[in-house]
Amino acid sequence: MINGYKEEISKIYSRIQQNEDAALKKRKLEISEKLPEVLDIERQIAKLCINLSVISFKDVDNRDQYLKELREKITDLRIKKSELLASYGYPIDYVSRRYKCNKCKDTGYIGSTRCVCYNQKLVKLYYNCLLYTSDAADEGLG
Repeated sequence: MINGYKEEISKIYSRIQQNEDAALKKRKLEISEKLPEVLDIERQIAKLCINLSVISFKDVDNRDQYLKELREKITDLRIKKSELLASYGYPIDYVSRRYKCNKCKDTGYIGSTRCVCYNQKLVKLYYNCLLYTSDAADEGLG
């Protein structure tokens, strides 16, 4: 593959990620002004997830029961957050990252394998290049 295409596709994914970062930031700002409880719930979930990870490696009495309780609390908080968002007319994923491709999460790769969306972008770039060179040739520029 020509490096120019690789670089161009990398730029495309970079733009996609930057655009989503900006959109997510804007959505979170809106929610922080209108429903600050949602972001409080997200912080609680984050703390519980960290706690879950830490406890998983510690030798604690009744660890399995404690982990089960943590998972239930996390699930309850996620449900509460979703219900709160929905009750105010927002989609339940409003403060979550939205990917154009859920398979590769807008990276172009699943592990070390190119994603289908990467190949689609590559084909589109080849096609656009062919059109450009064909138009240039038709006009006596190529």
